[in-house]
Amino acid sequence: MSQCQRVLDRLRKAPLTQLEAISEIGVARLGARVLELRQQGHSISTEMMTVKNRFGDESRVGRYRLVREARNG
Repeated sequence: MSQCQRVLDRLRKAPLTQLEAISEIGVARLGARVLELRQQGHSISTEMMTVKNRFGDESRVGRYRLVREARNG
């Protein structure tokens, strides 16, 4: 199964962040896979959110959500 397919399958269930992509489905370059999925016609939104990193500092991360899948043919 391709990384794009793993990302799409996971997005069908719930929104996804970079850290979740690495730990849950083994995808290190989530933004690149999301770009490829968008180029295939999938509508994916990005929500920027603030989280605390392991040092307690605030960081901004993207959280991707599948809005609509591409139509087949």
